[in-house]
Amino acid sequence: MGDFLTQFYLEHIRKHQQAHSKNSSLAATVLQTLAIDLSCIQCYPPTPIHLNPRGRFADFWAWYSETYQATSYNKLTQANFLKLPTIGRSAARVAARNIIFSCRYQGEIENPRDIVTTLFRRFTSHHSVPKVTAEQRILFDIFIDDPVKAQQHIEALQAAALESAQASEEETSASATRQISQETVITVEEPIITSTSTTTAVVTPTRTPIPIVDPNSLAPYSRDQTSEHYTYF
Repeated sequence: MGDFLTQFYLEHIRKHQQAHSKNSSLAATVLQTLAIDLSCIQCYPPTPIHLNPRGRFADFWAWYSETYQATSYNKLTQANFLKLPTIGRSAARVAARNIIFSCRYQGEIENPRDIVTTLFRRFTSHHSVPKVTAEQRILFDIFIDDPVKAQQHIEALQAAALESAQASEEETSASATRQISQETVITVEEPIITSTSTTTAVVTPTRTPIPIVDPNSLAPYSRDQTSEHYTYF
C-alpha cells in the first residue's frame, strides 16, 4: 500500500504548491481548503528544534525521523505530538494522523495504521485505536481505517485518469487530421492553347503566345528599298 499512498500524498502536495503559486496572498486556512497539504511549512511554520534541543519534541523527532525516514516536520507535527499523551482516544487518533501527514518522507510512507498503533503504544495510555468520526475525517483517514478500500479507490482513480488521457489524445489526433484535410488544396492549371492556321502553340498562363509565320508569305528583298537592313532567307 505504501506506493499507492505515497503517490496519492505527493499528488496532493503538488496541487497545494500550485495553489500557493497562484494565490500566494490567501490565508493558510483557505489554501488548505483549496488543496490540503498538512506537511506545508509555509502554512505551518515550525519552531526550530535547536531552540529547545533537549525538549520532548526533539527526542521524539530523533526517533521518528530515523524509524520512518521522515525528512521534515512543521508546527502541526509539534503541536499534535505535545498534546498526544493528554487527550482522549478519539482526539489522540486525530493527532496521530496529523503527525504522520504533517511530515515528509525520503521514500514510501509506511502503513499509517501501523504508525498510529505505534504512536498510541509509545506515547498514550490507550490500548486500542478508534476510527474517526465523520466530522473529524479528512481524505487521508481512509488509509488508516480501511487501507484495502483506499487502494481500490486509488486504482479506480488511476484507471479513470488513464482513460481520460487516452480519449483526449485520440480527440487531439482526430482534430489535427481534420485541420490538415481542410487546409490542403490541390490546384490544377490547364494550358492555354493558341492556334494559327493548322499549327498549335502551347504556352504558360503568364506568357504571350508567339505566332508561327510562314516564310513564303514574306516579300522578297529589293535594293530599291530605302532601309539599309538586309534580310537573308
